[in-house]
Amino acid sequence: MIRLTQPMPRPVTSKNSKQHRYFKRCDYWKFHEWTYKNFPEFWDCVWRFFDIVHSKPYTEVYDRKNGFESMEWFKGARLNYAENLLKYRDSKIAIIATDYENNDDPITYKELYEEVRVYAKAMRNDGIQKGDNIACYMSNKKEAVIAFLATAAIGAVWSGTLPLLGTKSVLSRFEQIKPKILFTAGNFTFDDKKFNLIERLHEITADSKLTKSSFCPSKKNRNEDISGINKCIYISDFLKRAREELQDDPRELEFEQLPFDHPLSVSFTSGTTGEPKGLVHSAGMYFANLKDFGLHHNCTREDVLYNQSPVGWISWNMLVNALHLGLTLVLYDGDPITESPTRFWDLVDKFGITSSYLWSSTVEFMDVHGWGPTPKHSLKTLKQLIPMGSPVKPSSFEFLTEKVKPGLFCCPVYGSTEVFGMISGMDQNMPVYKGEIQALSLGMDIRILDEKDKPVFEKRRSSAFENHIQL
Repeated sequence: MIRLTQPMPRPVTSKNSKQHRYFKRCDYWKFHEWTYKNFPEFWDCVWRFFDIVHSKPYTEVYDRKNGFESMEWFKGARLNYAENLLKYRDSKIAIIATDYENNDDPITYKELYEEVRVYAKAMRNDGIQKGDNIACYMSNKKEAVIAFLATAAIGAVWSGTLPLLGTKSVLSRFEQIKPKILFTAGNFTFDDKKFNLIERLHEITADSKLTKSSFCPSKKNRNEDISGINKCIYISDFLKRAREELQDDPRELEFEQLPFDHPLSVSFTSGTTGEPKGLVHSAGMYFANLKDFGLHHNCTREDVLYNQSPVGWISWNMLVNALHLGLTLVLYDGDPITESPTRFWDLVDKFGITSSYLWSSTVEFMDVHGWGPTPKHSLKTLKQLIPMGSPVKPSSFEFLTEKVKPGLFCCPVYGSTEVFGMISGMDQNMPVYKGEIQALSLGMDIRILDEKDKPVFEKRRSSAFENHIQL
């Protein structure tokens, strides 16, 4: 294990972080221990701290009378996922959608709410009801976020399918959920490769039992031919009636009020060990993910987030969750990393990105190829860059904190499709060591055991006073 003799520098604002204020009377590991040993009290605090919008309060944080597998969280509560993410309805920018041709398409929180209202009305007009399955097979467009929120607003169940997947892989997923509507789009470029979704849609719509496909044309070619695709219409036509009906209708969107464990989405595993497995996550699961953005990552309304993940990965769903905090998301239709050596850094300066989530392999790619920022890039807004998805090489740490931006807070995080969130956390008040996980996520008692059920590692106190975990 390679370790720095001194930890990487902490951000100068770390003492002002929400997490620091949250446990200012003790160190991280004492607080972490309290959160999992007293988890009813902890999750009650998190609910109140993030001001969860609900129509009916819970009577108990959890009820495990029927055993661990049937544990009921926030018993009695009624809420709606989309209502929480749309609680801000002002003129602040919610999403900036862009692509390799610089087709910037910002949308405010007020406009986002109105678009979700239209999409939800259109789906209800089409007979979609609570519990119905809705699928998405498109690149990273703002329409995917809008459709996701509208699906949740009416109590239907969302499933995003990675646009990089071929026809057979898509159908293997659709056969399990049998979606009634598919939101899809045309061609796109990713990792310097062109993907023709229109060709695939002919086979996908023919072999699946879709009621309808709603097609979102690209900015470059708004006249993409979909005439041969079964049950497929342009998204503007799908929304037309609803848009007309709501034009002079002052009534607010009716959010279905649902139990905490009502299904929100189905996320599929990769399929590398057999058929892809559909994992159902509840509407309440996003609530646990809020502590990642709001406490561990110290995000506020002033932040601008970029996440490299496309639709279909659980990290895309997690990014959408951050709208609860009222910040701005940057969506990129494609992959800026492979388009040019400076494209990503251009985006950071152009949109004032403060926090970025990149795959660990991407960081390694930029380091190996020397694709760092140039003297023209100020990166003045960039506060933290979070590698994810796989272990981070020590050389990648050095690249980010020495060649990209001296003093940049860099801390890898790890999660999974199964948990819909992070199992490793981070704390800007503790040091980060190369090749090591900095902290475990709050509220989680995580142990790694060997074949004899003995812990592989123990939490250790450094020569100073902070703890760190070795990967």
